[in-house]
Parts: sequence; C-alpha cells; structure tokens
Amino acid sequence: MIHVSRREILRGTAGAAAVGVLPTAAAFRASPALADTASEVPTSAAPLVGIARTPSSRGYWQVASDGGVFSFGDAGFHGSMSGKHLNMPVVGIAATPGGKGYWLAAADGGVFSFGNADFHGSLGSRRLDSPIVGIASTPSGDGYWLAAADGGIFAFGDAKFRGSMARHPLNASVTGISAAPAGQGYWEVAGDGGVFTFGALDFHGSLGGQPPKDPVTAMAATPSGAGYWLVTIAGEVFTFGDAQPADAASGSAPTGGVNAICRTSSGDGYWLSTVDGRVYAFGDATSAGHVRYRARSSAASTRGRRSSTRGRRAAALALGWVGLDYRGAGGERWGVPGPPELWCADFVTYTWQRAGIDIDRIAWVASLAAWGRKHQRWSTDLSALAPGDAVIYSHHTGLVVDVQPNDVVVTADGDWGGTGRTNREFARSSRVRLNVWQPSTGRGSGKKTILGFVRAV
Repeated sequence: MIHVSRREILRGTAGAAAVGVLPTAAAFRASPALADTASEVPTSAAPLVGIARTPSSRGYWQVASDGGVFSFGDAGFHGSMSGKHLNMPVVGIAATPGGKGYWLAAADGGVFSFGNADFHGSLGSRRLDSPIVGIASTPSGDGYWLAAADGGIFAFGDAKFRGSMARHPLNASVTGISAAPAGQGYWEVAGDGGVFTFGALDFHGSLGGQPPKDPVTAMAATPSGAGYWLVTIAGEVFTFGDAQPADAASGSAPTGGVNAICRTSSGDGYWLSTVDGRVYAFGDATSAGHVRYRARSSAASTRGRRSSTRGRRAAALALGWVGLDYRGAGGERWGVPGPPELWCADFVTYTWQRAGIDIDRIAWVASLAAWGRKHQRWSTDLSALAPGDAVIYSHHTGLVVDVQPNDVVVTADGDWGGTGRTNREFARSSRVRLNVWQPSTGRGSGKKTILGFVRAV
C-alpha cells in the first residue's frame, strides 16, 4: 500500500524542513581497521554502492550497481539481481530488522526484495523528475522510503510520508536518507552537508552554511535518533547530536570514493564503504571482509577491442571521482573558469588530461565530438567500446569505466542528476554519477540516444 497520492508518487511532496548549521560539529578522520580478513576477497563486475548490517553487527552486505550482493560474517545470502536486466543501476540496500532479507533500490525507483523482505511497491513504472539515491526501512520491516536527488520522498507499506524537499530550492542534490529508529520520521542529507528533518524529530545541525571541501555522500542516525553522522566522499566524518567519534583502530584510512556509512547496533562504531569495494571499520565495528571492484582491462573477449593503459587510467580516475560536484577533484572545478555551467564535457577532458591524454579543455559536447572526428577517434561501432572512451549524446557525454559481458557498459557521467530551472542551478546541484546500460539498445545513460563515441587513444 502506498501512503502518498499519485501526484506525490510522480514528483514527491514538499514539507516543512528544519535546516540550520551547528558551528561546533566534530569532524575527524581516524585510522580504521580495513575489513580485509576474509580468506578470499570476492570481485565485483560493477562498482559498489551500499552497505547494510546484520542485527548482531557481526556481518554485513555490500551491493554493487549491477545488483550483485556480497555477504560477510553472519550475513546470509538471500539472492541478488546480478546477471539480470536492470533499466537503471542499483543505488542502495536496506536490510530487514531480523537480518533475514533485504531490499535493493534502483535509480529509476525499482525495488527488488529478497529473503523475508516483502515487496510493498516501487516506482519502476513511473516517470521521475530526479533519480532515486537511497532507501531506508521502517522499524517493523513492513515498509520503506525512497529518496530522490531532488529531495522527493516516496513512502511504501507502513512507511509514513512526513514531507520532503521536492520543489524546494536546493544548493546541492540530496545524496542520502536515514530513518529514525522508532519510525517517527527521517532525515535527508545533501551534498553540501545540508540536513533536512521531517516528522517528530529534532534537528541536530548540518554543514549547509559551511560546506566541507568534499561533498557529503551519506548519513547514518544514532540508535537513539538524537544524532547522526555525515560522511564525505574523502572519508571525513562529521558528528551531530549524540553521535560520537569512533575510537581509532589500526589500519589505513580511506583515500576516497566513500559512498556509504552504516552504524553498528550499539552506535559505538560504524563502517565506511567505498566505490571500489573497500570497507573500513571504526569503533566497535568488526572487519568481516570486503569486495574488490575490478574494471575489466580488456574488452577483447566480449566486445572486440582492447583498452589502452591511458584509457584504463582515465576510467580509474573517473571511478574515484563518483559523487563529486562542480567543485571537482581538489577544488579545481574540472578546469572550468568562472561560475559553474554545464560541465559534462569538462569532466571528460579534465579526466583525460590527468590520465596523460593530450587534449585541451573542451566545454561543449558537440566540440568534443568534432575533436574526435578531427583526430580520427570518432566511432559509431558500439561493439568496440572500451574503458576510457567518451560516449556522445546530443547534449551530454559520459566516460566509460567498465565494459562487462552480456552487453553491459558502466559510465561515469559528469553533471548528472541536477535540479533547477537554469543551467547554472542544474550545474551546481549535479554530480558525477554511475550509469549502467546496454549498447545494443542504442540508448545509454538515462536512455539517451547514442550518437557515437570518442576513443580515449
């Protein structure tokens, strides 16, 4: 049963939100224990996008954008979407209260249920204004919320709709959702660290008035609901309310690509998960293993063309920058001077430059395609795509980070998922996002028609 009207399903509904800044927010980057204790480290054919724990906190699941699920510790495997057709990539995972099942959420609002997780509905057949970025379960496990990048909230089962940021101006896209332990509401977090509170909850502070250097990618609430943690893509953690910095453990610190945080049942620790599959344990969180994402270095066995060293380097760089906004890597703004404008082509050429590919900054997609033709790198043979190539649409471009079997390609798309009425508003709220698609359909990211691609070398 869906607890919102049809209009709300399509676009989300705005509600009053408590927003503010807590000047004394604690930020830290401790040295965690790297979860690398499994005898064999499994590999994933797609980037990792989420993590969820078991009730005992002695295990957890990781999920990849292709729907693959990996279980560690006392987490049981209940199924996955790996090898099955997806219209859009999976973006998150939520476990049932008893740990005997889980839900996967896709960017188009599709929801996939496994184990004892009941299906309560999805948005897979609906047109969305903005992609889904996260999922959170109710305390009973009889419902869940989906959060969209424009702040829209969609409630299913016994999840109650308490309001959203849809149709409200946002300085940055929403990147995550965390539900209150008692189910009385939820928080949304945006990439600039803004926190939006809905339901019978307290606002404990945010970074919205003083954005961190790197974008915030996820949040987690404490067991009491009286605080929460925010984490940036670089692995920096900010605490609010009764959320406490976790005790430092031995091991190396995250070097980037952090896109998920999951607290332990006690709230005295948490795990950080990265896009390449690494899991870092803090406080009383225990290391149970992790996945290794390996982009294929060659497409020869499935698509007929080998990738180059510089192409693979560009793909690896782009993958590590997933989640960044217009400010770019190290605040270099993808080489864009002046105020932010549409920057997907800038993202591609900036990445190529850092990978050692000789190219000047190109700001427009049409100019990038023309450059490819001039330098004999343009192709319309999609069977020859390889990591590092730039896929060209009429008004967008994305960089290939992986070519998988079964006609599947993963791209990192700069300037994706933004909101606003002007190009500048869109560019400020968009990010580098992963998309999964099938070249044989002739349509790529967001089902856009593919015109061709420019080879990295």
